[in-house]
Amino acid sequence: MCCLQLFSMFVLGIAGDFNAGKSTVRRFLQRHGWGGIDCDTIVHDLYLPGREGSRLIRGLCGDGVFFHNGRINRTALGHLLMAQNGLRIKVEHAVHPLVKEVVQSFIKQHVRKAIDKVCVEIPVYDSFVWRGILDALFWVTARDNLIKSRLPQRKKHLISFVQKKMPLKN
Repeated sequence: MCCLQLFSMFVLGIAGDFNAGKSTVRRFLQRHGWGGIDCDTIVHDLYLPGREGSRLIRGLCGDGVFFHNGRINRTALGHLLMAQNGLRIKVEHAVHPLVKEVVQSFIKQHVRKAIDKVCVEIPVYDSFVWRGILDALFWVTARDNLIKSRLPQRKKHLISFVQKKMPLKN
């Protein structure tokens, strides 16, 4: 005798303002039984030498954003993307589908483990990429003064990049 067990997965996207607390929300949910994945971590992995993300960056941005050891110079890449907005969009459109594949694999692994809820921390939300994957989106925000007070904890060059992508209100 065979029985079929139906299993549903709820996938929550966590997106929002830079430095507003997305990781804090993801870690909170993970402590309460959710599976969780961070798209920034995925991108860092995809950018390792020899990986597909690294090859895409070399093709789109050239050798000038790479160190001699083959690693991406993220500061140089950030400066280039900040200077050429159209290039930033091309990079995002090339890299986001790779991230989506990793997230889909992560979700499938959790279905096999019978974990019924997963959260995906998404630094740059693109509805086209995430359509059909997310059941809901939780947008994290914080007061501008809190976001600004957290920014110095990060590398200084990120401030102008973030303000170009998502201007903070005064």
